[in-house]
Amino acid sequence: PSPTPPRAPAVLLSSGPFQLSRGNELASGLSLTTSFSLSFTITPNTTRGEWSNIVHVTNGDNCCSYGSRVPAVWFFGGTRTLYVVDGQPGRGNDEVCGWYERPTLDMG
Repeated sequence: PSPTPPRAPAVLLSSGPFQLSRGNELASGLSLTTSFSLSFTITPNTTRGEWSNIVHVTNGDNCCSYGSRVPAVWFFGGTRTLYVVDGQPGRGNDEVCGWYERPTLDMG
């Protein structure tokens, strides 16, 4: 069997609840390995007319080179339906869920 890839050390970005806001950068200068996990809990209280970015881990680009979305998560405009992408080499905007698999969150 091939060896398990090394895991990056855990980085806590917030010690408690906070409200999402435009331009709120929680961290910079992080280095990701090819094996990583990201977890968070979100409770939507409303919807917005336009796409709403929840989290966007990036090398500094918005889209669509490798590293520009590793991962990125949005709400589709006017909904609580998630759009999740995880950039892969050659496909920097690779959608994780197909159209019928996209999760929709309940209101908080």
